[in-house]
Amino acid sequence: MGIRLALVTGNFRPELCGVAHYVGRLARELANREVQTVILTSRSAARETPCPASPDGERSGGVPIVGAVDDWRPSALLDLARAVVRAHPDVVHIQYAPASYDHSRTIMLAPPLLRLLGKPTVVTIHEYGGWDARPRFLPAGLVRRLARLGEGRGWWDRESLFLAARSDRVIVTNVAHRDLLVERLRALGSSLRIIPIGPNVPVRRDGEQRRMIRAELGMGDGDPLVCFFGFLHPVKGIDTLLRAFALLRQRQPTARLLLVGGDESLALRGAEAESYRGAVRGLIDELGIRGSVAVTGFLPDPEVSARLLAADVCALPFNPGVSLKSGSLLAALAHGLPTVVTRGELPAPSLVHGEHVLAVAPRQPEALAAAVDELLRDPDLRARLRAGALALAATHDWPAIASQHLDLYAELLARRASTGSGRG
Repeated sequence: MGIRLALVTGNFRPELCGVAHYVGRLARELANREVQTVILTSRSAARETPCPASPDGERSGGVPIVGAVDDWRPSALLDLARAVVRAHPDVVHIQYAPASYDHSRTIMLAPPLLRLLGKPTVVTIHEYGGWDARPRFLPAGLVRRLARLGEGRGWWDRESLFLAARSDRVIVTNVAHRDLLVERLRALGSSLRIIPIGPNVPVRRDGEQRRMIRAELGMGDGDPLVCFFGFLHPVKGIDTLLRAFALLRQRQPTARLLLVGGDESLALRGAEAESYRGAVRGLIDELGIRGSVAVTGFLPDPEVSARLLAADVCALPFNPGVSLKSGSLLAALAHGLPTVVTRGELPAPSLVHGEHVLAVAPRQPEALAAAVDELLRDPDLRARLRAGALALAATHDWPAIASQHLDLYAELLARRASTGSGRG
């Protein structure tokens, strides 16, 4: 289509951030469709050596990565503007999650500036609903009144400031975020779209993978293997999983647990990550399961895929609950893994207990152990969940996701050409 696109992400480090992993995959998919794409990010991230997270050994599959800013202080807006002018894109697409921008609100001020530059702006809001602006120098009551005033007029909203209110198109990845944004910013109307994320790990089927991985773990083909996939972090319910696995071992003495994923991320770095590693090791020792638990650390996509294919069951006991905005869940589903998840406060209508997954309450090791044990003992239930998982994953297909983005860009540019404005 000849579209020139600038993807803006705060810190393009896929080995530390699921959103960065998503951006790399989206960039590759769009480049495959002849979209001239550039990734604008921090200079430190752009200088990093290629990450083996992508199939071709590059973080972006050959899409240029440009260091636009040193950090995300307010002065970064001018640096970002200069990088956008140099890239000369038809559309600027901001990918937003707080940790990616070091929890700075600077990027929230970008849409009005990009509008002054004549650049249509799209934003994908990956996280929403938990980070309201609360300036310390203003009384809380005044902040609430200002938020309602701005939201009622479509000027800003309490969490993303100008990102949602002033971008030409707003993308969310799930129904819960859409409903909350519509409640706050009724003026968004047709500019708000849902485009789901896709699995963050491509499936690499190989008949020898299951045997090889199990041999590495000292397991036979019939021994139960439970896996977790994702960044290790306290909110992921790792303590619940370890306690559940200790209970499971009483019923399934040959079972093994494989924790697949890095223990350092943008949300947990340096000393905090080291402290958490120590806490996990300590709990494993306390529960007496050290010989039955393996922790892989960060792995390239093909090696992650091999381990998911080797597992019998996946367990994702996130404390806030699991939804379809989780790349880890979608990867498990795409690999046909019968998966146990935790329920969140807001229901996920398209994630059905007993059809796609088994769902249990968070922070309940006994319930988690019982659900995993049920799956391991019931081949018919595993087969039903495997079929449901693959069917649901097919609705999150990356080519379809890329097509939805292309359609949105084309519609935005057509509207701008006909009316002079991208809104509406």
